[in-house]
Amino acid sequence: MGTIDIVYKVGAKAADREDPALRDWELRYSLRSVAQNAGGAGRIWIIGHCPEWLKPLPGVIDHIPVADPYRANKDANLTNKLIRAAMDPRVSGRFVFQSDDQLWLKPQPAERACRCPVYLWDAAGMDAEDWAAKEKETRWYGRLRRTVDALRDAGLPTLNFETHTPQIVAKEWAARLLDWDFGADVGYCVHTLLYNSLSGIDVISSANGYQVWAEAATTPEEIALRMGSGAWFLTLSNGATKNSALLHMIEQRFPTPAAWERETPEREAAAVELETFRHRAAALGAICQR
Repeated sequence: MGTIDIVYKVGAKAADREDPALRDWELRYSLRSVAQNAGGAGRIWIIGHCPEWLKPLPGVIDHIPVADPYRANKDANLTNKLIRAAMDPRVSGRFVFQSDDQLWLKPQPAERACRCPVYLWDAAGMDAEDWAAKEKETRWYGRLRRTVDALRDAGLPTLNFETHTPQIVAKEWAARLLDWDFGADVGYCVHTLLYNSLSGIDVISSANGYQVWAEAATTPEEIALRMGSGAWFLTLSNGATKNSALLHMIEQRFPTPAAWERETPEREAAAVELETFRHRAAALGAICQR
């Protein structure tokens, strides 16, 4: 095993889906992608919610329970989990910090894939009109704007590090987060706050094709095209799990259960129900095309 662990920050909402077959589905397949493609990685840590089907294996995968105390401030919960990982002596000095909706698409050394923080763009040139347009897309940009304003007021850089891909963290960096009241108001975006608060670290711009975004309307053909161009990671948007064709493609790409997976009767019954639904949907689609 390598020296760079992989830390998953998992919220309680992962278990709240109405469809039993999709509860913790993202985590299951993200972990399979790590097992298949993250070469030389160390231990895997699940911080936060841990599903019933995940069986801790000493030295391979383990669970650190952490609650989500902030109801309207998701990034404060993520920040708590990052700090908790940095405080645990069992976690490697540098670790990959990622979410359950991020999958590794191709074999690559974990140390190479996440060698330094990756940013999307510099928010220094954003004006009020630009932010207003962004905030119409999603309220999340209000949190990013608050983060950028705080960094600018402190005389710090304003690069947007919210790539929604795995990112590298060194334990000693986490202390800088304690300089900020990240639990107040709507909070701050954790990666943008952290990396811009540091000095003297190497960062790189996200290259074209670095990741594939999958949404509710994204077709498997579009995903395959982007993957063929060399994308490293697949990021699932909030609506991606409503795309049955996309889910099927991911299940086909990562079909082998990992050593830490154990089935439950509820999971088996839900999987059968989901597969039956997919067959019926496909048959109905064929009839409608006649």
